[in-house]
Amino acid sequence: MLIESMDAARVGQHLCQVYGDEHELHTAICGFVRAGLAARELVILVSGSEAQTVGDYLEDDGIAAGEAIERGRIRVITVADGDHDARLGDALRRLALVLDERAARGFAVARMAAEVDVLYGLETPAEMVARERLGDELIAGNPVIGLCLYDRRRHDTDFLLQVEAEHVGQVVPAAEVYRDDILAIGHLDGGAGLRVSGQVDLSNRAAFGGALAQAARIAAGDLLVDLSATSYVDVGGLRLLAEIAQTNPGRRVVLVEPATRIQHMLRVTGWHALTNLVVTGGESR
Repeated sequence: MLIESMDAARVGQHLCQVYGDEHELHTAICGFVRAGLAARELVILVSGSEAQTVGDYLEDDGIAAGEAIERGRIRVITVADGDHDARLGDALRRLALVLDERAARGFAVARMAAEVDVLYGLETPAEMVARERLGDELIAGNPVIGLCLYDRRRHDTDFLLQVEAEHVGQVVPAAEVYRDDILAIGHLDGGAGLRVSGQVDLSNRAAFGGALAQAARIAAGDLLVDLSATSYVDVGGLRLLAEIAQTNPGRRVVLVEPATRIQHMLRVTGWHALTNLVVTGGESR
């Protein structure tokens, strides 16, 4: 399930969001905090930044963070540099204490976000799954809304799709072109193509095709289709990509970081052989 913003999040939901740079991270956290304060919830941030830094970029986005931090409505748990195990243990202890204080401080609900990569470092897929399922238990046992923030720069597409599968929903805010419950399509910066998140199937294939056709008309050079957040494209959707390449022989259709399963289906269908349908962003798998 794709969620447009944290305003739509509900108690008991364990969500994820992927960011590509510090600006996207700060934007995600600002949206998270703003929604929590509006709902009068206790807002907890586990961050790699100092509380002052977090407060500064929240203030820059128009949030009265200084007052909220002073009154205990926002709690920032800073993950300091140092030994990883000690850092992790200290952060988790502080998090447990803050959650234990929630009711006594008059909050019915806690809204908790964590910069996962700062807190846990690089993990294997199995380690990530085990940890996220512990997170499920924490959220199930408390009136909590949870958001796990992952840095796209640190992980490959397949890992991030496994992350998505371990959450009930993914926050995908940018979808200027098309959105439904399972697919979000937005413009890439600079207008050179599309960012596709979620799943392409019979229910939304026509919208996907329309978005591709429009992007092909607008793009001056290569047409980029970012599939790094796309978990599934059915054969009909892949055919649309192939047809765009076939009808634009003078330029490339570049598929950015598609998942292994999507690359496999391109090989099975034979469309990988189209010389101007190009996979980039790592080794072809």
